[in-house]
Amino acid sequence: MIILEKARWRAHCRAYRAGLSEGRYRALSARIVAHLLHLPEWTSASVVALYRPLRDRREVDIGPLFSEAWAQGKTVLVPVIEAEGLRWAAVNPETRWRPGPYSIEEPESSSAPPSAPELIVVPALGADRRGYRIGYGRGYYDRLLAGEEGFTVAPVYAACVTDRLQAEAHDVPVRALVTEEGVWRP
Repeated sequence: MIILEKARWRAHCRAYRAGLSEGRYRALSARIVAHLLHLPEWTSASVVALYRPLRDRREVDIGPLFSEAWAQGKTVLVPVIEAEGLRWAAVNPETRWRPGPYSIEEPESSSAPPSAPELIVVPALGADRRGYRIGYGRGYYDRLLAGEEGFTVAPVYAACVTDRLQAEAHDVPVRALVTEEGVWRP
């Protein structure tokens, strides 16, 4: 089995995303979101952690999950970047957003989460079938997930999933990958 190095796979995934037309991007994201909404872990969770997608980078657009979560009475958390890493912040439909570090939208003001997330949706540039994901190389999510007990899932395009990526000691695998083709549980 060939183990791909992260830098090479990261370049492949960026090129794939860059080649997506607006229509294809929307269609793939909608299929991935539909699969996420059918996860039993989504259904049973009362507190979910979501990310604000970087649409200009064609990050899977999970934006519809916010309104679905609130419509279902779920508490929604988002990550906020701080000097030491990420922390969770509770948000609601009235939350006002501002650009944060790396152009990631963050709440203008936020409250501490009432409890830990039961389901954590983690962004991924790419991943392998063992659940190891790659992002943009800063390790924020790996540090955060090392202390979390919630069910972790990464929405990722099927073209950006490979058999095995180079993994390091600090890498934390997710428990499920969701692509436009369905759900993969390592």
